[in-house]
Amino acid sequence: MKRKTGIWIDRKKVLIMHMSDDYREFKEWESEVDNRERFPGERRSFGRFGDQYLPPEKKKQAKEESSLHHLFEKLDHEVRNSQDILIMGPADIKNKLHEFLQSKSGRKYRKVLVEAADRMTNNQFKARVRESFSV
Repeated sequence: MKRKTGIWIDRKKVLIMHMSDDYREFKEWESEVDNRERFPGERRSFGRFGDQYLPPEKKKQAKEESSLHHLFEKLDHEVRNSQDILIMGPADIKNKLHEFLQSKSGRKYRKVLVEAADRMTNNQFKARVRESFSV
């Protein structure tokens, strides 16, 4: 009995559907990645400290990468028993997840598919996963 998993990932939400011959499970998570967060006191695109200008982009980028890594760790834990994985999403975050899963040592997935998709409802996602795995 092979376990197959479909994942929809973007910066707002994560959809996960686990499937096997006699079992189906659907989960929806709110994504912890927020790329539009403003920090208290942020007004301009730089901060001034004496003669130095310190842009806040580095702090935002580090926070975003940290939250992405945390999300990817949760997803890796979620798909640890899956043989086949389908990853879908609108931006490059799906490719980053694919690279993360490939870099994890000790896990061999038989097949990992990555597909671009703009928007999907939950039902469209479920239908696409069933169609992809032909169950």
